[in-house]
Amino acid sequence: MAQVLAFDVYGTLIDTHGVVTELEQRLGALGKAELAAEFSRRWRDKQLEYSFRRGLMGAYVSFGHCTEEALVFTDRALQAGLSETDRDHLMQVYARLRPFPRLPMPCGDSTRPASPAWPFPTVLSRRWRGCSSRPASAATLKR
Repeated sequence: MAQVLAFDVYGTLIDTHGVVTELEQRLGALGKAELAAEFSRRWRDKQLEYSFRRGLMGAYVSFGHCTEEALVFTDRALQAGLSETDRDHLMQVYARLRPFPRLPMPCGDSTRPASPAWPFPTVLSRRWRGCSSRPASAATLKR
């Protein structure tokens, strides 16, 4: 049997509310900047809901598709009035969300900044290789 390791990225490593500044700008142009934080929260909630529901129904679509459907839903629910250009831009921003500034280290070493290029192997390396500071390689993970 093949072994699979799944890892949650959005909300764990990636700040899903890193889009708030862009939302403030886009909504601000419509006189609705105060909706940005609520918009971000609802967008994320609906994104997860759509993803989970589709999974349960066996009606798979990509996570990006769920994200876009959630964006459209949130825009309509809050009557924000974003244009298609605004929505396209927000989807591009969402695709490039940044990681949290510091990731918690499994061995309690919170003094080192996380490596944005290798957050997943670094966490694996530190947890399963005695908290070494080097990222795990594919060969290391096969052992």
